[in-house]
Formats: sequence, C-alpha cells, structure tokens
Amino acid sequence: MHFSVSRLSALALCASLATPVLAQDANSVLATVGGVDITLGHLIVATENLPDQYQELPDEVLFTGILDQLIQQQALSLSLGDVLATPPSRTKPSKRLMVKQLVTRMRS
Repeated sequence: MHFSVSRLSALALCASLATPVLAQDANSVLATVGGVDITLGHLIVATENLPDQYQELPDEVLFTGILDQLIQQQALSLSLGDVLATPPSRTKPSKRLMVKQLVTRMRS
C-alpha cells in the first residue's frame, strides 16, 4: 500500500497543530502513557497499515482516531503487563478464573 507524500505532509501538519513543538519529525512525542512515549513515527506507521477505506477519511479524523487508539493500546498493555509477563504455572487456572482476575485488575 503506497502512502502519498501529500498525505504524510497533511498528517505532519495536523501533528504540528496538535502539539506546541515547532519542528516535527518522526521522533516528536505526541503523547506519553505510563512513561512510554507515542511518537509521530508511531502514528505514521499505524496510518500506513490501514485498509484502503480508511485512507479516504479526513486527515484530522485519522490523526485523532489513530492517536486515541495508540494511547488506549499502550494503557491496556501497561495494565496487563504483569499478567502477560508472568510465566504460566504448571497447573493452568480455569478460563473463568483468568477472566475474573483480568476484570479485577482492570477495575483497580
């Protein structure tokens, strides 16, 4: 899937309007979630991987939607970090117990 230069320029313009930084590049931080930076580069890569029908959306919609999605994914990743990093025990808990533990963690 080819991403046009004008589309990238428009996306960079949206990013420059959304953040107070004067010079934008792929390393420009757009958001920080739990100490993890989400950069303009992350946004560009995510945009390039979208299906064609999303490419038709206005750049402002793409920018805010993708940035929101990246923030939510990072927050979820951080909240599940302990669960995902813990190696499985020799006796596997039931799926019901695993779901209950996950819901309990998400509520706290």
